[in-house]
Amino acid sequence: MKVFETIDQSEESNIEIEVLMVDDHPPIIEGYKSILSFNSFGYVLNTTEAFNCESAYYAIVEAKKSFDIVFLDLTLPPCLEKNSIPA
Repeated sequence: MKVFETIDQSEESNIEIEVLMVDDHPPIIEGYKSILSFNSFGYVLNTTEAFNCESAYYAIVEAKKSFDIVFLDLTLPPCLEKNSIPA
């Protein structure tokens, strides 16, 4: 099973990866972005940030965006609106 493919560094990469980062601590998100900026594979990373579950819900459902990778804080405080994020 092939998990990822390296890109010839002599060519410009056109592969874009959509990343959603959900965390209520902005320094954590900045840390993820800093680590991902050392992207040696040549991918273009488009990051969307959400600092609570309501903004994550908006990014996914209301903005009708799809993401390839999601960094999710598993200890995120509960949503303010009951049942605002469908399972």
